[in-house]
Amino acid sequence: MSEDDLTLISKSALIFIGLFLIFFGIILAFLSLTPFTDIKSGGLIIIGPIPFFFYSEESPLLIFTITFVIILILTFFTLYALRRRANLQ
Repeated sequence: MSEDDLTLISKSALIFIGLFLIFFGIILAFLSLTPFTDIKSGGLIIIGPIPFFFYSEESPLLIFTITFVIILILTFFTLYALRRRANLQ
């Protein structure tokens, strides 16, 4: 085997492991949506060195949706500000 064959095998292995982990994560996400009698949710979002913890007895899907919308709005605002700054220069 040459060195190129080994790098091809290692790249293929990394792609396979990545796809497997994505598939496994999707399965876990769907399993977490199964209804239980007592649902509590919490999470951790790390932005840079600052961790944000949240906990609630509300629906996990509601918390995820609200968090997603806030992050999406902040992302669009940041991209808009960067584009406007680039146009001014």
